Amino acid sequence: MLTTLVSDLTVFAHLVTVAFGMGIALQTELVMLRNRRKPLDDEILNKLSRRHDLVLFALVGLWATGLALVGLRTGFDVSTMSPKLWTKLAVVSLLTGNALLIGLIALPILNQGIGLRIGELEFTERVTIFTVAGISTTSWFVALALGSSALLKVAPAEFFFVALPIAYAGGILSALGLGLVLFSAPRRRVVLEDPLTRFARQTSAVPAE
Repeated sequence: MLTTLVSDLTVFAHLVTVAFGMGIALQTELVMLRNRRKPLDDEILNKLSRRHDLVLFALVGLWATGLALVGLRTGFDVSTMSPKLWTKLAVVSLLTGNALLIGLIALPILNQGIGLRIGELEFTERVTIFTVAGISTTSWFVALALGSSALLKVAPAEFFFVALPIAYAGGILSALGLGLVLFSAPRRRVVLEDPLTRFARQTSAVPAE
């Protein structure tokens, strides 16, 4: 009875951390989307930095509750771990590594671009930002699916070997495509000069004899 209660509470806490981290990650992308036409400033960067700290906090909770569940259900006996469990560990590891890259690479790129719109950053910098964003979003959705799907619980390892690369490739390419379109540099308006105005300007520029 007590073991079941502890297991249920741990599962609940684990799902809460997934929902919390995923919510903050999606909210971060909405902040960037809403401010895509504004130059980067301290206010925007502080919002992104605070949300990144919250995601890191969620990942700590995700690891703590996840490892607790592994201990309760398998006793850390590797031979009893299912393909789904190994996949979850791989996804959370990738999610954690990606979050560290966001702090080490993506946020510094944005900080160095203060005064510029995201669409005005260098192409390689934008690709880096959209790639880590795609990995983050895909990982949170995959983690949610792994934690809630009964079908994935019994899926063979071969399924994950095929499905995960497809999911990540689709997520990254979608993030790159949408990012490069939605965060494109604003086009400069070309104003056509009236012929009479151009003639008057040209004649006025001719020095009088």
